[in-house]
Amino acid sequence: MLGFKVQAQSSWKLINDKSGIKIYMASVENSKFKSIRVLTVFDGTISKLMNILGNISKHPEWVYKAKSTSIINQVGPNEFVYYTESILPWPFSNRDAIIHLTMIPDTVHHALRITAFCEPDLIAKKDGLVRIPYYKASWYVTELSNHLNIEYTFDIDPGGSVPSWLVNMMADKGPLESFQNLRKRLKL
Repeated sequence: MLGFKVQAQSSWKLINDKSGIKIYMASVENSKFKSIRVLTVFDGTISKLMNILGNISKHPEWVYKAKSTSIINQVGPNEFVYYTESILPWPFSNRDAIIHLTMIPDTVHHALRITAFCEPDLIAKKDGLVRIPYYKASWYVTELSNHLNIEYTFDIDPGGSVPSWLVNMMADKGPLESFQNLRKRLKL
């Protein structure tokens, strides 16, 4: 397995380590929701990963609880603004978000940086859904001999009345399932 340059950060606590997917959690200043970090190594290429992430309409096939996704605006070949709806269990309402995703490949260093953040006021809110007010994610990926070192972090405020203790308790489930599904897609 390839190694990572992991910054010494005592605030990250390992909460799940399954199938080579390590998930960490850390407190976030001025937020009741925890930050999530995923470290893993997958077989694959940056090009294939970019194709998967850029195929927005297929996200519901592999992203945890994604009900639907659609492109609002393709800013450039590697930059998208898209709408997504996520399924939440009863008694909570589904969530929706407008995500601005940018992928920046570095072919010289065989690396990829990805940023994603929500733009909650870009389009009108839809009846029956709760708009996610805050989402920020980043990926740092390096490729060596058809292996991808992936570091993914994200912060979210799901909005509405979902208790923070419940969100934090289940915080590893979504990333684990999404990354397990991503690994399968990279092998196709």
